[in-house]
Amino acid sequence: PTDGLFDVCILKKVTRPVFLWLLPIYTKGNHLKYTKYFVYFKAKSICARGPSAAPMELDGELIGTTPATFTVRPGALMLLTGD
Repeated sequence: PTDGLFDVCILKKVTRPVFLWLLPIYTKGNHLKYTKYFVYFKAKSICARGPSAAPMELDGELIGTTPATFTVRPGALMLLTGD
């Protein structure tokens, strides 16, 4: 993807049985038609916040706490692919 936007997918509040039912649907990429449970949008930046600070991890490492803002920086990361 080179549109310079985050693809944001948020799972609405669901019960544990519904979550377990949705998990394989999500992992197979078939979740977008379930708008009752998921909100999907694109954004240049997103802010993660809540009623109190929550720890954030990146690749298994603690990187800080919320609130935090994430912004797309197009062209900032070069990836090598098999194409």
